[in-house]
Amino acid sequence: MSTPSPKLEHYKLETEFYDGYVLNRTFEWDLSIRRETGMVKWTRGKTLGKGAFGEVWLEEGEGRVRAVKCLERGSSMLGVTRELLALITLTDYKHLFVELFGWYENQSNIFIAMEFMKDGDLSAYIKHPEQARASAKVVTKQILEALKVIHEVGICHRDLKPQNILIASLDPIWVKLADFGASKQTKNTALRTRCGTQGYYAPELLGLLPRKLRPGPNQGYSYAIDMWSLGCVLYEMLTSKTPFLQLECDGITDMTGVDFTPETDMDYLYDYCVGESTFPIEILKASGVNRNGIALVERLLTPDPTARPTAVLALQHPWLADGDFEDTSPPTTPTTPTFSITEDECLNYFTEFFSGEKPGLRVFFSESKIRQEACAAKIMIERLFLLGCKKEVALQLSVLLFYDLVMLIDDSSSMEIEQQGERIKTLHAAMSEISAICETARPKGIQTIKFLNGKKALQNIRSTNWRRGFGLISYNGPTRIGTELKRKVLDKYVWGQRMTKPLLVVVVTDGAPAGERAGLLEDTLQQLAVGLSDDPTRGDDAVSIQFARVGNDSDARELYCRLQSSTTIGRNVSSIQLTLDTLTDPEARWVILPKLLLGPIVKQWGDIDDYSVDLF
Repeated sequence: MSTPSPKLEHYKLETEFYDGYVLNRTFEWDLSIRRETGMVKWTRGKTLGKGAFGEVWLEEGEGRVRAVKCLERGSSMLGVTRELLALITLTDYKHLFVELFGWYENQSNIFIAMEFMKDGDLSAYIKHPEQARASAKVVTKQILEALKVIHEVGICHRDLKPQNILIASLDPIWVKLADFGASKQTKNTALRTRCGTQGYYAPELLGLLPRKLRPGPNQGYSYAIDMWSLGCVLYEMLTSKTPFLQLECDGITDMTGVDFTPETDMDYLYDYCVGESTFPIEILKASGVNRNGIALVERLLTPDPTARPTAVLALQHPWLADGDFEDTSPPTTPTTPTFSITEDECLNYFTEFFSGEKPGLRVFFSESKIRQEACAAKIMIERLFLLGCKKEVALQLSVLLFYDLVMLIDDSSSMEIEQQGERIKTLHAAMSEISAICETARPKGIQTIKFLNGKKALQNIRSTNWRRGFGLISYNGPTRIGTELKRKVLDKYVWGQRMTKPLLVVVVTDGAPAGERAGLLEDTLQQLAVGLSDDPTRGDDAVSIQFARVGNDSDARELYCRLQSSTTIGRNVSSIQLTLDTLTDPEARWVILPKLLLGPIVKQWGDIDDYSVDLF
């Protein structure tokens, strides 16, 4: 590490080495100028743990303590760089990740100075079954919050296990993620290498998935490998046992000094992945885990990576919201989830939808294609159920499988200036919800997001990456809704190419049109309705448009009321008011979200007049 990056250089500590202690010079940065602020003597204390590439020990200096990880130069250097860059990236989340104090080096080793956790890690905590089970929900939520953050910034941990989950506090229990040596930035590259501890390996890393579930040659692995590892950790907290594992010791101690190396029972795991053995549910039942808890563990440990929930989805699981850990039902009550949906139910609903609600969509889909989507709908509905969506609503939302989704987002200056940022907060809340729902229908999420003023478009937006794209927005310019709807969406996706699927357009704005002639938006919508009606390859139902308003602009409210009641712009246009309160309210969200995504598609939701309902 002779030429560290600028990020690493900021955290490098100039160090003098002595027998039993080091002197660290500390600095502060004023723009690009580095100024020395002092020197601290750190005396080496007890060894905390040893591993294949080095060891960790305690150091004390000026009444403070820190843990220092000493790593040998050589084959471990890539892991050292990854860990440092990950910890630097996560410095704003000290409540979720072990804090980095700095790093230094000599000719033989790299030293990473970081926060010391006196209560050890989760592997020792799990050895006390009652406390582990009692804390399982809280710990799982904290781990999921951490995974949500790292996945959003493009980091996959790749070695999540109890030894890398450190305990910051025992009462109340609080944990932090550590050891990012196996982590990888995934912003511009796929995950292709196998890292981590085998006992917590996802089956795709072990080559155990059937061919149909394996990632394609250009896909690599996904964040789902972290979700599998979390499933293993949660199973262990709930049962004091490990799924699919045998335990063997190899003499290497972790930071608690405990010999603990889980080894995978490959035959059992392979049989499970190919459907020849069942999920080890009986141990969860015997441990008193209720049906929601079992459902979450089973979903995290599903062999299909695309069927595992993201951290965002998992945080909304009913088990993490309910107050009970144990199953208090009578012994005769089944402990499996009561929810069920069949492909035939999905197909029957689709048949009604195509014959009654949207007969014009028949030009896009054959009977065999509709039957095929009924299979996908079953999986989507099960995922929506995990988010707390009722079966009937989830069934209606499954029609999104038949649509391409394009969003047009208002990035005008008023979004930032008005209401002290409340409009942007509401937009972000909406994006979090929309991306999570779209992921249940399509692994890559929202197809395209465009902006009224910005030139760049975002592609394949998921709950794990939308924040990165929206962090680049510069809110500046007018609200040319009619102009940009026609130019950036309709001309490109409707009239500029052959449509293979109907199109759902969601327009999110904070005001009435500005910077264009009055009435242009209404004229654009009328021209669209006439053009579709005259085109037998598309038809009346080929395009549906939802207008969603954030903020309290009265002119925008009046405009969207007119659009909602207009008889000349077509029946596939709807509007809705979005507020931060309703988007974050657990009860209101399953009224708001279906109205937002289905308003112009399903008559039941389009008929809801949100301006007459006291929800906003």
